[in-house]
Order: sequence, then structure tokens, then C-alpha cells
Amino acid sequence: KQTYLIDWQFSDQEAHMQGADVFAKYVENRCESDKFEGFEIINGVMNPEGQEDGLIVKETDHKAVLKWYQPGFKGFGDVVEVIPILIDNKYLAGHKELD
Repeated sequence: KQTYLIDWQFSDQEAHMQGADVFAKYVENRCESDKFEGFEIINGVMNPEGQEDGLIVKETDHKAVLKWYQPGFKGFGDVVEVIPILIDNKYLAGHKELD
């Protein structure tokens, strides 16, 4: 499984505030069902000072992630990036191999 940060930048402060409300509702109602076919949501992240938010996901099917998030971001005018990341233990394992 690969871990990704899905990072989105809102077009303006108004869109960010609308998105923040949606994100807050998601966090309030979050449960163990954050597992979807091909990926699972590990955590949500928010930059309250900027106009960007994100999710950390672990996936086995990259297309499943793309199909999931694209409809939800229509109308907010967002720029979305899906960035491969290493979480602590994966980074440490790779770092030790390089020594």
C-alpha cells in the first residue's frame, strides 16, 4: 500500500469557508467506514491560516482515489494534488537501508 496526501487549495477565502463547513461535518461524522474499495482515509489535515486542506490516505488502487475525490471538489474551484508520502515507520525503514 502507498500512502498519499490529497492536498487541495481553494480558489478564494469564500470557497475555503464553504469547504471548511463540509470538512467539519465529515470530521464530526467520521467512523470506521472510512475504508473504500481501493483505499482508506487515515486522517484529515487542515491549514486554518491558509486556504488548503487535505486527507492522508493509504491506497492499493490510485484510480479509486481519483474517482472518489473528483466529484466532491467540483464547484469549489480547487486545485488538487495527490502527493506520495512516507509515514514515520516507512521513512525510517528506507533511511536505515541507505546507511
